Amino acid sequence: MSAVTAMFSFHNAVAVERNYSSRRLPWWSLFLAVAAFAVPFAFINDPGHTSTRFVLDRLSQTSVWLFATIYTVVMGLLAGLTLWMLSAKRTAPTVLWVVGLSLMMVSDVLEVAYLAAAHFSPASQAFREQYYYVAELPFFSGVALAVLGFIWILGARAFWWTAARWTLSVDARGQHSSYRTQRLALARWRHWSNRQLAFDSAANVRDRVKIGLQELTLPETLVFGVVERTLSNKLEEVTP
Repeated sequence: MSAVTAMFSFHNAVAVERNYSSRRLPWWSLFLAVAAFAVPFAFINDPGHTSTRFVLDRLSQTSVWLFATIYTVVMGLLAGLTLWMLSAKRTAPTVLWVVGLSLMMVSDVLEVAYLAAAHFSPASQAFREQYYYVAELPFFSGVALAVLGFIWILGARAFWWTAARWTLSVDARGQHSSYRTQRLALARWRHWSNRQLAFDSAANVRDRVKIGLQELTLPETLVFGVVERTLSNKLEEVTP
């Protein structure tokens, strides 16, 4: 249930971030999806303790096949709907998510095929044992790539938070004592991201340096050179 809830929440977060509010799934659909595989789970004979072999040891039961299949299909549908939205706009983290979700969908297809073959065909126990974990490699590879996407986002946010505060501290040098506070308040009022705040502060510093109203130390010049090159495609020319 936790995995379905996490995938559901990720889908809706992507819908909001990509301005696809109409594609957000209502919360009642999560409860409906959980109920869809929880009902057959309730009819499993002798469920015993949770283990990695829970499905394998009971796959002859129709309720186990139905539970595992519905659960896998729900995860695949959520991954597919999320993939559809992410594919519209590619960035470094979304590429990781797209590839990761694609691998997870491959895993879901393999899992559904295995469950059907193992339950309905006269498959031997050796067949069930051999192919039970066939979907694990693409699934966990997909999860690993998805996690890398989140790490990328967190790293980028940390970088821009640091860059915004550093450029603002340089921008505030020589200004009145409340300059920094006012700039932060302006950024909040205009709903600027840390990247936008860094752009604005860097533009102010660059233009003051150009007309001789501000000087930078050697370390600041080196660091600002890196920051300015990073922002060079975004900064607009300002005429003094």
